Formats: sequence, C-alpha cells, structure tokens
Amino acid sequence: MSTQFQYKDYVFSINPNRFEIFRGRILKTFQPPMVKDGVSPRAIIQPIGLEPISVTGEGELVGENPMEEYARLYQLFLEEGSGLLSLPSLTPFYCYFESLRMTGQAGPNVLTYEFAFLEDCEKNQVSLTSTDRYYLSRRGDTLSLIAVKCGITVEQLLSSNPSLQSSEELEEGTMVWL
Repeated sequence: MSTQFQYKDYVFSINPNRFEIFRGRILKTFQPPMVKDGVSPRAIIQPIGLEPISVTGEGELVGENPMEEYARLYQLFLEEGSGLLSLPSLTPFYCYFESLRMTGQAGPNVLTYEFAFLEDCEKNQVSLTSTDRYYLSRRGDTLSLIAVKCGITVEQLLSSNPSLQSSEELEEGTMVWL
C-alpha cells in the first residue's frame, strides 16, 4: 500500500492537506400492505446496496511554478475513463476524476485546489469475493448471466431465490441471493 496520493500515473508531489472518504448505504423502505385491526404495520427498511465511494479534499501545489503543476493535474482531469486511485495506507480502487477546482490566487510559489473522485463501481465489482452473499442485478441481467458472473449454477440461484424465474430479465437493482 502506498504512502503517496496517486491517480493513474500521476503522483501528487505533496499529499493533499485534507481528504474525506464517504461511503453510504442505499436503503429501500417498503410499506407492508396488510392492515390488522385498522392499524398499518410499520415500514420495513431493507438495505439493497452501497453508494459509490466518494473522495473529496483540498491540497496545495508548491514550487517554482505551481501553475505548471496545476496544468498537468488539469490534463489528467480531462482524460476520459476511470483510473486507479491510491490513497495513503488504503487499498487502491478504480474511480473517476469528478471535479477539480482552483480555490486560491495563484501565488508565486503556492496554489490551492479542491478535488473530487467517484468510485467506478463497475470496475471494482468485476470479481465477487467469498464474503458476498448477494448480487444486485444490472440492466439486462438474467439468472443465467448472474450464474456465469458468480461461478455458480442457475439451479443454485433458483433454490436461493424461489420467487424468480430462470428465463426472465431481472429488474435493475433486484437482490439475488447467492
């Protein structure tokens, strides 16, 4: 694990002064339809996944000409696609360079900036680990496709998910128990 802040092949000469990593849950609220003695039951909250990791922060570019360094960082921001983000003492993960903002006057030796990165969930979900107990379907998924992705059989998926049909296309966000 790195001790230096890095995105793709760009290594920040000075780690940002401050950065924040945020991860939230996606929760779905269901209201049971039954009414007993005129009283509706309380809603049921079901976790259906995790929001993408977001990394925000601020830093300084210091040196003879910090505008040149900012220009290199800006060119990196303009590149299409996601890349590997390495944060000090954390496992690197794929993300998009979401925003870059110059926040202070460019001084003779210092320039301040803010940044934001957003996780590329698709690249980071390529392989499921043995600790994953469910799969959230994506547009176009069927049980056959999920079985191939997860390395199990359609029969195993059907036994864990009796309410699903093997031939139907699943609605995006359907929780499929593995």
